[in-house]
Amino acid sequence: MRLACCGMDCDACPYPGNCPGCREVDGKPFWTAYANIPVCKIFDCCANERARTNCGKCPEVPCHRYFANPDPYMSEEDAKKTLEKKMKNLRSV
Repeated sequence: MRLACCGMDCDACPYPGNCPGCREVDGKPFWTAYANIPVCKIFDCCANERARTNCGKCPEVPCHRYFANPDPYMSEEDAKKTLEKKMKNLRSV
């Protein structure tokens, strides 16, 4: 499993495309253009500001950054399920 900072399993990513993973693109995956942000805020905090591999050991997880840019194509129920999967992935590392 390739785990992004936020806990997303990159190998099970539901989005199309050839994204090699957040770390490989310095926190600038394709969707940041749609969210009109220069870098993923979770990646920026985790990797750049705190020099961590992922948010798993952060006492604030899930913080406000997880809710700041919701996927407009995802229902609230699916967003909740996705967050639960991410938290489960982070607890496993």
